[in-house]
Amino acid sequence: MTFHSMPRGPFDDPWGASCKACNMPIFEGEPSEQVAFELGNRHDLEKLNGTYHIECARPILSAKRAYDSLSRWGL
Repeated sequence: MTFHSMPRGPFDDPWGASCKACNMPIFEGEPSEQVAFELGNRHDLEKLNGTYHIECARPILSAKRAYDSLSRWGL
């Protein structure tokens, strides 16, 4: 049996990244979104940074927009 350092998909194709929210693989060509909060913010939101499926990213991106708009006011 051959050792693969990267998990393989159902048809022996390599999986890409996995979604940060649902932990399911994000296959090549599947729509995804990269979420990036600034590092060193006082709320430790950088823990949410990562790659998400489009549907999984919607609530995170909504919270990011709200956080970004409040940050402009110094809150």
